[in-house]
Amino acid sequence: MVTSDKMCRSFLTPDRSEGGFNNISKAGNYIPNKPKYWGRFNQGVCTINLVDAACSAKNLEDFWNILDERLELCHLALQERHKRLEGTISDISPIHWQYGALARLDKGETIDKLLHGGYSTISLGYAGLWECVYKLIGKKLTEPEGKELGLKIMHYLNDACAKWKKAEDIDYSLYGTPKIKMLDSMGAYLVISNEKVA
Repeated sequence: MVTSDKMCRSFLTPDRSEGGFNNISKAGNYIPNKPKYWGRFNQGVCTINLVDAACSAKNLEDFWNILDERLELCHLALQERHKRLEGTISDISPIHWQYGALARLDKGETIDKLLHGGYSTISLGYAGLWECVYKLIGKKLTEPEGKELGLKIMHYLNDACAKWKKAEDIDYSLYGTPKIKMLDSMGAYLVISNEKVA
């Protein structure tokens, strides 16, 4: 089961923290033997600009190499976000960490146990899939070849998240970033540099 937060475009993965059934956040509305979705949180997002990766590539093979480089940069940025949260004590924001907005931790207790094991997520965002595919092969996502490449890219990103999650016990997830301004800026850049993306 995956559920959405009404105030966010992110989807929460199932709570894996110690089986998802131990009330790790000490929630007042905990229901035994039922995983918790509401009141959990995301540690942050770093977005990969797929349009820029496609425009930087000389060909499709080069695109995958560039995508790997950009994925590693995003991964490092996400690790830094995570590290900055480690060691945070609940006293820093009692309404969030002590009085139930996100948890009911003790005074002086760190939030670390909520950062690992699946209680919270951290997101790899992506933007510009349609334009990326069109730039690489001249096909739309609604055409069979475009759909195939689009799905291949999405699986590639999702596989990277799964690999990081397994290695670090941090719930990396994929997030469709609504970066309209970023894509507008990229469009202006492409016009200036004489590139054409649909």
